[in-house]
Amino acid sequence: MKHLRHPLLLVLFASTCALADSPEAILKDYRKQATQAVERPNQSLERSVSPLIARLSQQGKEAEAELLTDQYMDKMAGDPVDAPLAEAVQIFTSYDEARSLALAPIKKSTITRIESQQKAAGGGKAGEMDELAKVREEVEAGKISKPLNFPSTWNCINRIDGTVLAVVTFLPDGRWRYTAEAERQESTAGKWTRAGKGRLTLKRRGAPDWILSFGKNTGVLRRPDKGVQFLESSANP
Repeated sequence: MKHLRHPLLLVLFASTCALADSPEAILKDYRKQATQAVERPNQSLERSVSPLIARLSQQGKEAEAELLTDQYMDKMAGDPVDAPLAEAVQIFTSYDEARSLALAPIKKSTITRIESQQKAAGGGKAGEMDELAKVREEVEAGKISKPLNFPSTWNCINRIDGTVLAVVTFLPDGRWRYTAEAERQESTAGKWTRAGKGRLTLKRRGAPDWILSFGKNTGVLRRPDKGVQFLESSANP
């Protein structure tokens, strides 16, 4: 019976791996593989869109250039663009096809893995089943939401009395929002991009960028309209 040991060990190993799997591990693997898969389509999209944005800016069409920039960023994040600029329709169509083709095998294998984990859980753990459903939603949508490695919520602080002047929130899909506390009088939103270690560029349509420089729990927000604002994190990454 010695020759049966290896098959039995393989079955035991496979069962152990299935039990050791988790929504977090599945999502981490999907994001890593998907990011690598869309690298080439993303590079091709950038090469096609960048000259269009530059040309629109040179022609004085700043609104169109900013809109195209936003649409380009939405495409890179896997978000739909309902009304693309006419100049970019064919570019976006080609990109969608290339991106979908690149992600297809990864989505298929990940969904198979999710379904295996759902069967292993047997519907007994509501929290795990909910997390698996969220992972499947991201995978089926073809989105690649990169986890934040910095706090998602920051308070703008009055350095004199410590009161909160505004709250800045960041989402993994590249969106951000600034909301003033005083009767919620000011609300600004846009897209954020990394500009180096501990530094973000906060893009706003039709207005100059803001720059956020931050450490572990504190930061500085530089605004052309109001100068420097001091931030403290209010949530862990």
